[in-house]
Amino acid sequence: MGERLHVLIVEDCEDDALLLTSHLREAGLDCACHRVDRDEMLAEALANHGWDLVLADYSLPGFDGMQALGRVRAHDPYLPFIFVSGEIGEDVAIAALKEGASDYLMKDNLRRLVPAIRRELRDAELRRAQARAERRLREAEARYRNIVALAADAVVCTDARLRITLFNHSAETVFGYSHAEIVGQPLSRLLPEPVRARHEEQIARFAESGEAIRIAAHRAELVGLRKDGSEFPAEISISRWHDDEGPAYVAIVRDITQRKRDQRILHLIQNVTLAASEAHDVQTALGEGLRTLCESLDWSMAQVWVAKAGTGQLECLGTWCRNEAGLEAFRMASIAAAPGPNEDLPGWVWASGQERWLDELSGARSTRLQLASEAGLRTAVAVPVAAGQQKFAVLELFSRRPRPRDDHLVRILGTAMSQLGVVLQRKLAEARLRHMAHHDYLTELPNRALFAERLRQAMLDATRHQRRVAVALLDLNQFKTVNDTLGHAVGDELLREVGARLRAGVRESDVVARLSGDEFALILQDLARPDDATIVADKVLASFRAPFRLAGRDLHVGASLGMTFFPDDTRDAQLLLRNADIAMYRAKEAGGSCYRFYAEDMSVRLQARLALENDLRRAIEAEEFEPHYQPIVNLRDGRLIGLEALVRWQRPERGLVAPAEFVTLAEQTGLIAALGMQVLRAACRDWRDPPERAPDLRIALNVSPRQLLDAEHMERFETVLAETGFDPARLEIEITETMLMQAGQPVMDAMRRLSERGVRYSIDDFGTGYSSLAYLKRLPISQLKIDRSFIQDLSTDANDAAIVRAIISMAHGLGLSVVAEGVETRAQYEFLRAAGCDAAQGHFLGPPAPPATVRARVRALADASWGAGYEAESSSTRRH
Repeated sequence: MGERLHVLIVEDCEDDALLLTSHLREAGLDCACHRVDRDEMLAEALANHGWDLVLADYSLPGFDGMQALGRVRAHDPYLPFIFVSGEIGEDVAIAALKEGASDYLMKDNLRRLVPAIRRELRDAELRRAQARAERRLREAEARYRNIVALAADAVVCTDARLRITLFNHSAETVFGYSHAEIVGQPLSRLLPEPVRARHEEQIARFAESGEAIRIAAHRAELVGLRKDGSEFPAEISISRWHDDEGPAYVAIVRDITQRKRDQRILHLIQNVTLAASEAHDVQTALGEGLRTLCESLDWSMAQVWVAKAGTGQLECLGTWCRNEAGLEAFRMASIAAAPGPNEDLPGWVWASGQERWLDELSGARSTRLQLASEAGLRTAVAVPVAAGQQKFAVLELFSRRPRPRDDHLVRILGTAMSQLGVVLQRKLAEARLRHMAHHDYLTELPNRALFAERLRQAMLDATRHQRRVAVALLDLNQFKTVNDTLGHAVGDELLREVGARLRAGVRESDVVARLSGDEFALILQDLARPDDATIVADKVLASFRAPFRLAGRDLHVGASLGMTFFPDDTRDAQLLLRNADIAMYRAKEAGGSCYRFYAEDMSVRLQARLALENDLRRAIEAEEFEPHYQPIVNLRDGRLIGLEALVRWQRPERGLVAPAEFVTLAEQTGLIAALGMQVLRAACRDWRDPPERAPDLRIALNVSPRQLLDAEHMERFETVLAETGFDPARLEIEITETMLMQAGQPVMDAMRRLSERGVRYSIDDFGTGYSSLAYLKRLPISQLKIDRSFIQDLSTDANDAAIVRAIISMAHGLGLSVVAEGVETRAQYEFLRAAGCDAAQGHFLGPPAPPATVRARVRALADASWGAGYEAESSSTRRH
């Protein structure tokens, strides 16, 4: 007792009070004592002060000790109260103890006072602690009862005999019983008959196991039974305790109907998506989706409708049905039908974009649906298959049994079809990209890569069957003149028309391809003798005699054709193309609009080619090549942000030569490496010091396949940058997708080293190569350049517009900037700005020009804003 005691003395004699105080202090107690002798004084002392102990005389004038005891106990039942009296009998003392006094002593014998005080102080503290514990227990029990009553899960308590003793509000909601109805009933009333015995066995094993509690991680699933007899899936966890009556159990039950339903939805959507994703093409993907839906949702039949190209009508692309009789006639009627928008069930859903549920088909006005009713089908539902705003198909489901409208099922179908739409969108994009990788963007004919594969296969078949294959190259006469005088748009349309005529002039088994520019190639298969090819050649050239109706006028365009044979002339595919090329030039020399077969003496063109090669070597040594620069403009603010360096040959005897006449030969001979390095060095010298109005001006430079695939050559870039003092952070190297796909590890390492110095890499002509995005994860690419082929028809071709938007969105999602090439009209410019494209270049913004011309224009700008309205200086300047 190290703290001071506050003692309240109820005593009418002041001397006796002083005697008690002195006795306490002599015993070593640090105490502060206060005397009262009347009831009102006692009441005031109790109300205004805190006391550790009360010492009271029993007999007081007008106020006795029992009254004091009653007032103290009413104030604090645990405050120690000791009678210290001179006149108290044993009977009175016993009565006082019964009324709550802690002890009694005689005034003339105070030896027990201090020990009694110490004892009573300890006992009082223990009583208070016990009271606090009991109060907390009562509060905890009250909280527990509130928690149980308000718990979101059903709480059911039972005794050892599994009779229900507690049933909270959530349990009433889940099972449908009121507390009064179910308490005292066996727990088995909440379980279906088939599972009662098994559940009771599990409870018995649980009781025998000695396990104290089964926590949430050990939740088990069972089936619950509601008051109305309906069953539902439930999750239960059980704990056990012992009370006076023995073991008891508490079960926490959760209705998992919605969870199970959500799981089924998720499983269905996953199955539909997986089945469609693993399919090889769109039609197979749709079929797999139909099968999965019908089997999962227990419908008898499904059909899918797609838009028929160019007609505005729908066609039944695929049907899936169970092995049920009587459905064939209806299936054939669907295949033969072609509903338009708002016609029949699929037409209405296609036009509205909303699902439609028909509870009963017997009253349908559609002839096709009447056939469905006659086949025993009762209910139909149709939902759109779409991704965002893009519609792909309409799905129809049919059931033999009546089905009232089920909004939950409609939501399942809507979600599943949205996922299927995403899969189809991806598959269509993949198919488009695969097609683009192997077909010419303009004519849709096979490109050089696919032509080479078809030729290889044709040669294998011809060897196997001992037949001939003819390879022909066809070149248009005066195509450059058409381009220069009427524009590239007319030239492109001419190429498309030529491709169509060539396709119509050969057999279905033959191959027509566009290799480059106005050069087409043919593979004529299964020829018995060379004369068979003459018939095809005559037919092809005859198709050019009719004029081409372009730009409101009739154009007469001839063609020159050269042909060679496998295996007569050679068994090598590359030599076949070379032979056909030589023969074609012989046809041109003969005046064009004719054909020639290859003969061994056709070497004139080859000699010319060798002469050009020699001139190229001399020109590289004499540094006759110079770059011209085409502006690259920021579409957000019109500022000049870069220049693309485009090589030109300043040939002494001919003047400026466009790259189309020598770049291909330079590639073939390996001279492109030295030529490219010469252009790089010139560009670095020309723009080492950027204009004041465009201090961050970047220089973009094309790199040829030979340069890219030679790691040592890539390393020479660092040498040129160091020699010229050009800031690497202002250099941008443009590389095609096809080139990147061929790059090995040494090349990638060299690219990364340049990237670490600040050099950026851009994918040129994006969309025309393999269109694989894997390299974007492996290489330091910062920009995509959309090929001009997608830009020229933006305002008229919805597919090109969609592809451009997709490329921009994809690139931005990957953190890449986007530049559009070949911008030639204001409409193209405005479309690209609205689509979020970062930058653009093309004749609308300026043709390639010498560095002095470009610098002069930059100096003339007020704020480096290039603007959008620049008309090409010469409409005859050919796009490179």
